[in-house]
Amino acid sequence: ERIKDDPMRVYMTNGTLPFLLKLAKKHSDITFFFMKNEQGVLAYYEGTKKKIFSSGRTYEALEQYGNVVMTGFVAMEHIPIQSDSKPVFEKQLPLLKEQMIKADGLISLRILKQRRKNHYVILSQWFSKKDYEIWKEKVEEITVKNPAYFLNRRFTTGYHVIDEEELQQYEEK
Repeated sequence: ERIKDDPMRVYMTNGTLPFLLKLAKKHSDITFFFMKNEQGVLAYYEGTKKKIFSSGRTYEALEQYGNVVMTGFVAMEHIPIQSDSKPVFEKQLPLLKEQMIKADGLISLRILKQRRKNHYVILSQWFSKKDYEIWKEKVEEITVKNPAYFLNRRFTTGYHVIDEEELQQYEEK
């Protein structure tokens, strides 16, 4: 269901795991999730007000399903939208959510809009990368008018969620 009055916000930043863990310790009242891929580590948290990342990105959750957990695979589809395409695109989001929540292996879903930008992220968390790949093969992509220049084309990044056991092993080093 769409969140209207006080939308949940999502905050993300990239950095080294030692730096991000230090930051998390300073803010023990916040539940952080750490994800990694070949490019590095991403820290993620949800809330309504408190922004603690100085160079992070802030998003509003337009649609959500389930709870983000410390396991699995996360796919983030980044979709830049031209201003004139926003209303049509946003109208499609509830339908996309309804399609996705039926998928086997889906844990959670966040459809996010970056604050002060026409950039959306469809963040889906899966039990495994294989679950995501099976779903991706079955589903049709949302039709979006791609901007004419290359830098603003849509793209997807994948992350392995760093679980508690991995975090403990890191902290013991």
